[in-house]
Amino acid sequence: MSAERRVQLGPAAPACVAALDEGWYKDDTCNRLLGYGKGTHGQTEAAAELGNALESNDPNLKMLGVYQDGKPVGLFWVTYEGDKKRTAQIHVTLAPDARGQWVFHHAGTELMNRLFSNGVYRVEAEPLRINKRMVKLLRHYGFKQEGIKRSAFWMDNNDYDTVLLRMLRREWKRKEN
Repeated sequence: MSAERRVQLGPAAPACVAALDEGWYKDDTCNRLLGYGKGTHGQTEAAAELGNALESNDPNLKMLGVYQDGKPVGLFWVTYEGDKKRTAQIHVTLAPDARGQWVFHHAGTELMNRLFSNGVYRVEAEPLRINKRMVKLLRHYGFKQEGIKRSAFWMDNNDYDTVLLRMLRREWKRKEN
C-alpha cells in the first residue's frame, strides 16, 4: 500500500488524546514554530488550547485527526469565517515522528479537496515566518503570499512576524490522494 493511502483524516478526539498523552508538545523547537513558546509554559499553553478546541461547541470550529496506518499522528483546526462559511483558516500540528514524511502533504490534500468541494471559496493560513518548512509546503500547494504581518506574534519575550498565505477555490487543482 502506498504512503498516500495510509494517511487519512478522521475524528479529532483520539488524535487529541494522543497529542496530550504522547507529549507532542514537549519539543521546544516545535512549540516555537507553532507559536506556543519554549519550556513548560509552551507545553501547558499548547495542551490548554487543544483541550479548549476539543470541548468547543462553536459551529465555526472543526477539528480533524490525521491518521497514518490507523495511528493518530496529527491534527487540523479549521476555523470558518462569516455566516456562509466561505472562508476557512487552517492550523496544523503533527507528532514529532510524523514530521518530514509527507504526512501533512497527503492529509492536507484531502482536507483541501473537502473544503473546496463543500462550498469554501478561500482558505487561509498564517504560519510564523520562522517556520520556513510550513511556508514552503503551503506555497507548494499553491497558496499565494499576500503579505507579512510584522511583529504580529509575541512569544518568549520576542516579536515574530507571520506570513499571510491564501488560496482561492479556482486556484486549487483537485488532487487525488
